[in-house]
Amino acid sequence: MMMIGNKLRFVFSEVKIPRIDVSRYLGGEGDWQKDCKEVAEALRVYGLLVIKDPRVNAQQNDKFLDLMEKYFVKRSQQYHSGLKTIDLSPESNYQFGIMHEYQELFQSYDEEKAKLKPPNLSLTPTKADRDPKWRYHWKVNNHNNVIPSDFPEFKDTMNGWGIHMRNGCLTVAEMAAIGLGLDKTYFSNYIANGDFMLSPTACDLERSKVGDVLAAYHRDFDLLTIHGKSRYSGLFAWLNTGEKFIVRVP
Repeated sequence: MMMIGNKLRFVFSEVKIPRIDVSRYLGGEGDWQKDCKEVAEALRVYGLLVIKDPRVNAQQNDKFLDLMEKYFVKRSQQYHSGLKTIDLSPESNYQFGIMHEYQELFQSYDEEKAKLKPPNLSLTPTKADRDPKWRYHWKVNNHNNVIPSDFPEFKDTMNGWGIHMRNGCLTVAEMAAIGLGLDKTYFSNYIANGDFMLSPTACDLERSKVGDVLAAYHRDFDLLTIHGKSRYSGLFAWLNTGEKFIVRVP
C-alpha cells in the first residue's frame, strides 16, 4: 500500500500461480507422474493451483454463471421490495437453499491479520460483522436440496456443474497423493463419500460502494475448495510467507 498525492493505491505481487493440465494424468499418457509432483509442490508452496480439465468447457461454466446471476438478481429484487423470500431453509441452519446478504458472519482472524505487513494487509475491517454477499447452498445430488420452483433448469444445472467441480477436486487429491509418494487414494478416500457442497455467492453491486469488502479474510475449512472462472476479479490469497497476491484464472 502506498500514498500517491492524497490518494491510497494498493500494490500487490503478481505471483504466477502454477497452471497444470490434468489431461495426461487422466489419460495415463506422457510424463503424468511429473504433473502429479507439480500439483503436490503447488499446494505446498502456494496452497492453490489452476487446473485445465478436458472434461469441462467454458460453455458449461457460462451456463452455471448465467443461471446464478438471473437467480440472485431476482431474489434480491424480491427481498428489497418487501416480498417474502422463498428457498430458505432455516431448519437446516441454512445448509440448504439461500442465505440473505448480511447474514453470514465474518470470522475475525485478528491475530493472523495482525502479523501481515504492508503492502500485504487484509482489507477486511477489524470490527466488521457480516458479509454483504448472498449465498446458495446446494449439496450435489442430495434429495434435501431446496429447488426454486421458478427456475426449472436449476436442479440439472447445479448438479451438472457440481459434478464437474467434484471431479476436479478428486483428480487433484489423487495427483497430490501420487506426487507425495503416497497411494493414489490416500486423500480421495476421505472425501469420496462425503458431501460436495456447491455454494455460489453473489453481491448486489447496486447496493455496494467502492471499497466495500464483499468477502472477508478467511480460510476454507474443507480439504479442497474449487472455483470455476469468475466474471469479476477481486479474489486475493496469501502465501505462507504472508505475501498477498491477486488470483487470476486464464
